[in-house]
Amino acid sequence: MRHQVYKERTTLRLTLLGILIAVIGAVLLIASSSWEPLSKSPEWQAIARDFGALFIASVAVALIWDLVARRAFVAELLSITQLAEDIEQTGLVGASAKWHGEIDWAQLFASSDDFELLFAYGRTWRNTHRVYLAEFATRKNTKARIALPDPDNINIMTELAYRFEITPEVLSQNIREAEQDFIEIFGGAQQAVDKLQIWRISTAPVWSYYRFDGIVIFTLYRHRRGRLEVPTLIVKKGGSLFEFFQQEFDALASENSQLCNRFFPPQIQRATDK
Repeated sequence: MRHQVYKERTTLRLTLLGILIAVIGAVLLIASSSWEPLSKSPEWQAIARDFGALFIASVAVALIWDLVARRAFVAELLSITQLAEDIEQTGLVGASAKWHGEIDWAQLFASSDDFELLFAYGRTWRNTHRVYLAEFATRKNTKARIALPDPDNINIMTELAYRFEITPEVLSQNIREAEQDFIEIFGGAQQAVDKLQIWRISTAPVWSYYRFDGIVIFTLYRHRRGRLEVPTLIVKKGGSLFEFFQQEFDALASENSQLCNRFFPPQIQRATDK
């Protein structure tokens, strides 16, 4: 996201600079032919005319390079390494080694109606983006589907607790805290029932997943201990990576899945025939 903003700012600066140089060139050309003091000095008149023509020609060359040549050059480089086709097929639109600072979470929440989430409990993430979550929850026609590890599954708690360097009991409590926190963010149990689903999954997540309409963000987990930055990738709908993560999440958070059970809203128990 930041790269896009930087690109837009750079393009704006180059455009303004080009306009300024073109104006200066035009002024020099006009002055060389119509300004009387220059007409009295053929040498200065020629210098003004030549510099004016040079400035305008430079802007024209730069424009051709920016619109045609540079893009063709970059496309050729990508085609040589087969990156262009791979990027197109996977739908990759962004990548970063910094999870916290490189993603415009506020814009993603503000521009989306459907939100899906899979992680362990995400206390830091929840607290950092609580305002955006709350604004999303209060907007009309928004829905969220959240999948968290089952805090009652001791095998999963043991596996994840070892990964996070905490005890299974603490991890279980953190997940229950996250469940209640999401319900509160969405206005409490009565209001959240129409907008929020929370699923308990019976497997340990191997990546974190965030979907905002047609954009998926996923982060990998690390094997080293300690607090470290993790790779983060952004993919768009239509690419193979988006489809993979969407299908994986659907398998973890749906009525027909054997890998989960719905925690909120509570599933209605069907009466059995006697």
